[in-house]
Amino acid sequence: MKKTLLGFAILLLFNVFIYSQNRDEQLGSGSIISKQTVPISVFDYSDPESVNIKVAVWGSTKITGKFIIPIYSTVNDLLSYAGGPLETANLEDLRIYRTNPDSSQSIINLKYGDLLFDTDTLDIPKYIPLKGGDVLLVSAKQRFFLRDYLSWGFAIITTLASVASLIVILKK
Repeated sequence: MKKTLLGFAILLLFNVFIYSQNRDEQLGSGSIISKQTVPISVFDYSDPESVNIKVAVWGSTKITGKFIIPIYSTVNDLLSYAGGPLETANLEDLRIYRTNPDSSQSIINLKYGDLLFDTDTLDIPKYIPLKGGDVLLVSAKQRFFLRDYLSWGFAIITTLASVASLIVILKK
């Protein structure tokens, strides 16, 4: 009886441990709340013979932070300055957050395919110039890896084992 209760307690603690570990990973990976505090870096790609602006890149790129770039830079240039998108990047959901001169804010939605291949029309987002204070957000796709499936599987198995142990204990 004592061994069964001890086994039940161990399975229950293991289940709680796995759930709490998954919860911490979810909070740290995609939300504003993070365990790590990384200082914002400023990268200078300015052109001394041109007007330069300050913009920021957030999200799923190799380098995030503030960038000082020439005013003639494009979104493709800014992605290149940021080291390119990560493999988790959702390139069909790029956004430029902009504060207008009248203090209103606007969001410009972009698709990377349009930036690369659609050259027939001049009104596509490729030709939207970057302005000082713009923030380029490269969103990330939710991806599951084998470890994610294993952690969910272990959580389900330990829960079922805990319930089975409890049923056995209650029947005695």
